[in-house]
Amino acid sequence: MMSKTHLCIGALSALVLAPNTPVGCAAAVAAGAFGGVAPDVDILSLDQKNDVLVSQLTGLIAVACLLYASTLFHFGIGLNPDEEQLWMGAVGFMALYIFGAWTSHRSFTHSILALFLFTVCVQMISPMLAVYFAMGYLSHLLLDLLNRKGMRLFYPLRSRVCFHLCYAKGFANSAFLYAGMLLTPVLMLVKIFVW
Repeated sequence: MMSKTHLCIGALSALVLAPNTPVGCAAAVAAGAFGGVAPDVDILSLDQKNDVLVSQLTGLIAVACLLYASTLFHFGIGLNPDEEQLWMGAVGFMALYIFGAWTSHRSFTHSILALFLFTVCVQMISPMLAVYFAMGYLSHLLLDLLNRKGMRLFYPLRSRVCFHLCYAKGFANSAFLYAGMLLTPVLMLVKIFVW
């Protein structure tokens, strides 16, 4: 699937777990969106990389703005108060991100191992956002399983896994993109105003 689709489905997946508060929903959407596009740091092609970088920056900026607003207005979504853990998480995340950028597409960053390691780093940075980030990341892996090109889900093993159901740029991509774009705001409104 394409990065915009991963961004939308990552946000929607995380929103399912969010509490029924505006702040909880915003946290889920921001962290889930970023988690949804994080695995594609391994894309090498320049034309696709620009699209991926824009999506990743969008997710990262949303998370940063949320954390900043939470610091100013005391929303309760904050950074880990233990500065040593916070820095270890940030350095670990960047190290994994850089390592992932140098691996082949759908290998390390598209594995259960990477999901676990990235989530541990996010947990060390902001415990509240970790579960939402993990949901977004997991949604990426599940969507990519539908593709015809396999991914190394059990990295470092060499075997590739996929269901051969659709192409990354085909109809399924558009269907998931529009579903994510439509259902995310609807679910957010329902969670905040109905439940």
